[in-house]
Amino acid sequence: MSTRHMRLTGHSRVFTLTEEAHADLLDYLTDARTALAIEPDADETLRDLEASLGDQLAPLYREPTDVVDAAQMTAILDHSGAVVADLLEKKVAAPPQGPFWARIVEGKYLGGVCLGIAARGGFNAAWVRGIAGAVVFLIAGILAPLAEGIPMLLFLAATVIGYLLLLLLLPSVASATEYQRVSGRPRDGND
Repeated sequence: MSTRHMRLTGHSRVFTLTEEAHADLLDYLTDARTALAIEPDADETLRDLEASLGDQLAPLYREPTDVVDAAQMTAILDHSGAVVADLLEKKVAAPPQGPFWARIVEGKYLGGVCLGIAARGGFNAAWVRGIAGAVVFLIAGILAPLAEGIPMLLFLAATVIGYLLLLLLLPSVASATEYQRVSGRPRDGND
C-alpha cells in the first residue's frame, strides 16, 4: 500500500494517508479554496478548515504506524460537509434586509445619491434628479438678493458639503437591480 505524508495547519504531527485518502483530501481542500475565492477572509477560513480536519484525523493515530485510508477520509470529509453547499446556504438563507439608504453606481450622473433615493423610495430617478436640482436653484434664487449674496453662497457651500457627506457615508451598490435583490424590494420598472 502506497502512502503519502501531509501536515495540516495547527498540527505538528505529520499525517500518513493512503494515496486515495490523500487525493480525496487534496480535492476537498482545492474545492474549498475555489468556493472561498470571493470571500475576504478565505485564507483564515481555510486555515480553520485544515485545523478542524486535523482535529478529526488525530484520534485515528493511536500508533506511529497508523495510516488513514480512503473510507476513513470519506467519513471525515462527509462529517465536515461541503464548503460550497455551506456558502450557498448562507447566501440563500440570508433574508433581504429591507430598504436602506445607498448610492447606486450604475447610471449615476455624479455620485449616485439621487439614484439611491429613487431606488429606496420606488421613484423614477429622473424625477428625483429634477426635484433636487429645482430645489437647489429655487432656494439659491431666493437667497441671492439677500445681503449681497452671502446667504446664497452659504447655502451652496452647505449643499456641496452635504452631498459630499452623503457620498462618503452612504454605502455604494453596483446597480438598481442589485439594490432590489439585496433589499428585497420588488422592482416596479419606474427607475
